Amino acid sequence: MNICHLVLKFVKLLNPMKTSSPSARAQSGFTLLEMLVVIAVVGVLAAIAVPRFQNSLQRASFVEVINTASPYRTGVEMCLQKGNALADCDAGQHGVPVAVGASTSGVVTSGTVDGGTITINAAIGSDAYTYILTPTPAAATTSGVTPSASGTTWAVSGTCIAANLCDAN
Repeated sequence: MNICHLVLKFVKLLNPMKTSSPSARAQSGFTLLEMLVVIAVVGVLAAIAVPRFQNSLQRASFVEVINTASPYRTGVEMCLQKGNALADCDAGQHGVPVAVGASTSGVVTSGTVDGGTITINAAIGSDAYTYILTPTPAAATTSGVTPSASGTTWAVSGTCIAANLCDAN
């Protein structure tokens, strides 16, 4: 037995799947084409999923902005319910909370209430957004007095709508 036979036997021991039988070779693993198809499918799925995931993260961060506006919305409705004119419903007056400063998370940068209109400024990543709530008081009764602010409707505007972070009502 020469050295060539020893090397061949050693190679066969290391790679038992390599046999001369065609049926054994057919089931030995994936072909290059199969691997390329799998990589292409994973690439397409990743290309679709990543932008949706990023938008979901931004929308989740923007929830803080919407929640920040909530006490101001309640304050403006209380101001109207007490019989004050919409123009008098400013931050820090007639039950409306004082203007908001930057939040600890850094998402909300500032907020104001002027004439009942609530404006919240936000920064998510390197982008700046605004969330504006404009009230429309309930219609006055025949005596000219609005019985409650429960009929107040709110219109949403700002740059958050174009960025798909908030919904316009």
